[in-house]
Amino acid sequence: MTPSTPSTPSTLDTPLTYSRVIPARDGFALAATVVEPRLAHGVVVVASATAVPRAYYAKFAARLAEHGIVVVTFDYRGVGGSRPRSLEGFEATMHEWGTLDLAGVLEFVEKSYSALPVAVVGHSIGGLLLGLSGAHARVRGLLAVGAQVGEFRHWPTPSRYGIAFYFFAVLPILTHAFGYAPGKLAGIGEDLPRGVALEWAQWGRTRGHAVGGVEGQARREELARFHGHVCLYGFTDDIFAPREASAQLLELYTGAASRRHVHLPPRALSVPKVGHFGFFRERVGGALWSEAMAFLLDALGERRGAEAA
Repeated sequence: MTPSTPSTPSTLDTPLTYSRVIPARDGFALAATVVEPRLAHGVVVVASATAVPRAYYAKFAARLAEHGIVVVTFDYRGVGGSRPRSLEGFEATMHEWGTLDLAGVLEFVEKSYSALPVAVVGHSIGGLLLGLSGAHARVRGLLAVGAQVGEFRHWPTPSRYGIAFYFFAVLPILTHAFGYAPGKLAGIGEDLPRGVALEWAQWGRTRGHAVGGVEGQARREELARFHGHVCLYGFTDDIFAPREASAQLLELYTGAASRRHVHLPPRALSVPKVGHFGFFRERVGGALWSEAMAFLLDALGERRGAEAA
């Protein structure tokens, strides 16, 4: 699928932004933000990276909304606005972020915007969680950024040893010591619930990651059931998503209508550094935003619909 160039937004279509609570599949209250243009052509749900609150994606969401896309960002349970006062004793797992949280948001979108096509932007773990959610039947496209199968064996040496040490020792030791993963000590954006951190570490150690072991077969089959278009952006200076790890994720989406892997050096964007988070910073990744929006619009069918008319 070749992306089109998005049209210039109308000055009359000023998006409205509001906060709301969206129930996860089990009823857990998720903090969310909806950016809604007056004339909408589709909906995009942003599935965040690990320990990254939804506010981080605000500028990207605003840009999408300027082009007629409703954007829903949300915080997984235990993160940002969906975090309880204390994480000690708080029960949550990483796979529940997909099967309960992202699934619940997609079901909210289905009920609230039933006439509009849906796409997902998955940052890092978000690109995998969509495939595990069991709620992607109506999702027409996945724009994955820095997404990967985060098994340490996919990292090149010598960085592989540092990643392995993190998953085998650092993350589990800190989590067991504090009862949760302290963000500052663990080198991540925010604190993580105990179950999330331990499952993340387990996946990182396990051959096959989330799709390895006994549960892996069912999860591989669920990923293969995704039939939308997939475009995955990666960057050569992203230490959290090396090319091989991202390629492994793309291979899991075997049923996708199309698959595209774009792996770029920072100089391609005329910036010194992109890393794992730069794509969503306008001054860094903004050069790719038009291309990314074109992919989403094509996946949503707006461009094809306009051409047919």
